[in-house]
Amino acid sequence: MMHMQRMQQAMFEQQFGANNNYAEPIVEVLEDIRFQDENPFLGQSELLAKAKELEEAGELQRAILCLEADVQNEGKENPESWALLGRLYQQDDQDTYAIIALKKAFDIDPYDLETLLNLGISCTNEKEHTYALRNLKQWLKSHPDYTSLPDVHSDNIDLDEVVHQF
Repeated sequence: MMHMQRMQQAMFEQQFGANNNYAEPIVEVLEDIRFQDENPFLGQSELLAKAKELEEAGELQRAILCLEADVQNEGKENPESWALLGRLYQQDDQDTYAIIALKKAFDIDPYDLETLLNLGISCTNEKEHTYALRNLKQWLKSHPDYTSLPDVHSDNIDLDEVVHQF
């Protein structure tokens, strides 16, 4: 079991970097997500708005395609596009891709706490507990409702103590 955890951690660190604090820029992730070659939304504009409409209509796969086209073009540096794409990947049980997209969104906008929380959820789903806990700690440190918790700004935050506070 311990060997498996080390292998998973090594794979994660290879993809995102060892000791990555999620504030440093990452390598270009477009190569890491295998976008579909036959995407009917490529070359279109206003794709973020279209993806939101598709999501609301329950068309998850089409919304994902729409956002994949968006982040390859005009939405490449738009954290909202990446965050929504990550959330839709989560809903589609594609947490590896969700991690990549959410990580990109958080790198662009490190103040988006919802993205950080969703990143932690996907890390948990992929059994990347070390990274999920790190995201939770960062979320607690950054969220205005929890900054007054004891030791929340310490690198050695005790999550058991945080749970005890509630």
